[in-house]
Amino acid sequence: MTREEIFEKGKEIIRENFHINPDKIKPESDFKEDLDLDSLDFVEVIMDIEDTFDVEIDDSKAAGLTTMESMVNLIEQYTKEKI
Repeated sequence: MTREEIFEKGKEIIRENFHINPDKIKPESDFKEDLDLDSLDFVEVIMDIEDTFDVEIDDSKAAGLTTMESMVNLIEQYTKEKI
């Protein structure tokens, strides 16, 4: 899976669940500051990412997710480890 595919799937999760304009969701978008997601929203995002990408994100890794780019990096790392 390419970085672009990971980003697009993550973007779709956020767009569908939180009705955010897709033009607002960019790699540098901060979940809290730019996308206005609170802590409960973020937990939902993590759960959806885990389901979509068939990964399990531990709390210490989840704490480091602040932007869409950091989400792409983490998912890319997890998918490479599964190979």
